[in-house]
Amino acid sequence: MSLNINVMKKTVILFILTLTFTVSHTQLSLENVYSVSANIIELEKSGLKYYSMDIVNKQSRIYNMDHSIFKVFDLIVPDGYYLYNIQFVSEHLFNSDDLVELVYTYSKYNEIETGFWWYTYETRIVNENGTELLKIPGAGYTNIIDAGDYGKKFLVWIYDYSVLPAVTHTNVYSLPDQSTSSKSLIEYSPLVNLGNPFPNPSNGMTSIPVSIPSSHSPGILNLYDMNGNLVESKTVLNSDEVIQIPAGTLLPGTYIINLNANQEQSDAKKIIVK
Repeated sequence: MSLNINVMKKTVILFILTLTFTVSHTQLSLENVYSVSANIIELEKSGLKYYSMDIVNKQSRIYNMDHSIFKVFDLIVPDGYYLYNIQFVSEHLFNSDDLVELVYTYSKYNEIETGFWWYTYETRIVNENGTELLKIPGAGYTNIIDAGDYGKKFLVWIYDYSVLPAVTHTNVYSLPDQSTSSKSLIEYSPLVNLGNPFPNPSNGMTSIPVSIPSSHSPGILNLYDMNGNLVESKTVLNSDEVIQIPAGTLLPGTYIINLNANQEQSDAKKIIVK
């Protein structure tokens, strides 16, 4: 009898373990697939939304949490330029109306016969109706800083790489006193840095500036296609300054890279393979 009881106990335990394993492996389900890069933002009034960047169609589409369309931005990108970045999707950051606004940057790769190459940037702020709030030639990077009693500042770095040495200057804009900002659900670490890939677009070797402190070494540089599939990973040490990706071995298209180290991550960058 005791043998049967032991067998029954083992059977019950095995059943429970099997059930636990099955349940624990059925919690993750594919909800939706965006064919472009996407992220989640919490807008000040409208709440949680997905927003995407469609380089090919020069659009940013904002979706409700059920993946239905909320807003579509048709972005002006001049010929020869590529949509490079979308930031600060918000409702009350740049003014007090309830329209959704965003900041977007596009870039152009220039090269002359001597082999000298450089990027040209431009940044715009637009709202959902297509109205342009600001256009800044040369602007390649922007940030917003809460300066406490001095209010919120919109910092814009402007570059001219067509001359040597390159020229950089910074515009500082004061945001409205009542401005509030949306909240990104992904926090990027200031210690884990990923620079702009160059040359980009490329059909050869692409160089990516990297920087991590010794406390975070080693890190991992991940390269994804636009469907979110991991294409390649490279180890990054704190002694590394540049990591090279053989873009010529990749299929033409757009790829996303990020740098992870010590459970912290950089913001994402894009590589375009010709």
